[in-house]
Amino acid sequence: MSVIATDLSQAVEDAAAHLYVWALRDIPQDLRDALATARDRETSTTGKRVLETIHRNVEIADDQGNLVCQDTGIAVYYCRVGEGFPLHPARIYEALRDGTERATVEHPLRSNTVHTLTRENTGQNVGFRVPIVPWDFVPDWDGLDVNAQPRCRQLPVLGGAARLGTRCRGRRDLVREGRVTMATHEVTFPVTDPAEILKLRAGDEVVVQGHIIGIRDRTQIRIFDQGIEPPMDLTGAFLLHTAPGVRKLGPGRYEKVCIGTTTSARMVRFTEGLGERYGVRGICGKGGFPDEAIDPMRRLGMVYFAIVGGAAALETTQIEEIEEVAWEELMPECLWKFRVKDFGPLTVGIDAHGNSLYRDVQERARKKLEDIYARL
Repeated sequence: MSVIATDLSQAVEDAAAHLYVWALRDIPQDLRDALATARDRETSTTGKRVLETIHRNVEIADDQGNLVCQDTGIAVYYCRVGEGFPLHPARIYEALRDGTERATVEHPLRSNTVHTLTRENTGQNVGFRVPIVPWDFVPDWDGLDVNAQPRCRQLPVLGGAARLGTRCRGRRDLVREGRVTMATHEVTFPVTDPAEILKLRAGDEVVVQGHIIGIRDRTQIRIFDQGIEPPMDLTGAFLLHTAPGVRKLGPGRYEKVCIGTTTSARMVRFTEGLGERYGVRGICGKGGFPDEAIDPMRRLGMVYFAIVGGAAALETTQIEEIEEVAWEELMPECLWKFRVKDFGPLTVGIDAHGNSLYRDVQERARKKLEDIYARL
């Protein structure tokens, strides 16, 4: 490679390393303004709680120079390349890949890229055809434009508890009618008294103290599908669906960087086993559980906590220390033990009495659709 090509390649790598992180940090002003307006005009208790959490999360990310969410997505670079640009697209791609790896290590960012079938991690946010690069080749031009837009980037928008919005008034529509009051609780995990869980009702606000266990797909696949016993005691535990962004300090020691939640629904099949075999009492994640979780949670005295999706900057400040990690070979889908203080606010999405805010929302949506169809 010529000196010019080498210099250009390094410039593209530097640009990719900068753009990948910048795209994960930057929240456009129009979105900030829209969130502030929504917060100010919201009338429901949970809606206000969620929007205030989102606002706080953006402020904390700004103040600490952190990401708004640990889910850094898949690196995507949109490239416009002039036919006269002196660096071949193959070399451009190579530089973009190197820049992605560099950003992942230097920030550090969580490594998200896994094999489609085995879920084995394929490297520092790179893998087969990753980063993704859509190309636009421009005749009669000798320039290069690179635009980074990480795919599935988690913006601080309504997700998880926030999806409930004003609809969370209805625990069978009783809250909306004023016959049920949503309470606020502080619960320390692991719990030893089942009454601590039974007092929680769908729609209540909860702040968590003590210790929570980070868990994800591969961890539970190892426990239930491969029959390997977890090396941590899960009795009375609060499980957080997460694959955190961390910095390694030494053997078995990690520093928090950005820790948030992942989507829960794909892990619902493990709910009954977690409660029945291991005595888990609380599960928390993004987006909620489907109806198949309601019955086992009722029978086993479990609750599902909804959390605001994309509020990882705030959640990271509420995690005081990573005290223990097991199965490091599954990184970042290990078992993690976090010590927390004032973790939340969380919303009880499914309680131990058979109530589910998610089911209530679906039922009301279905009735509204029936009314719309009837008027057609």
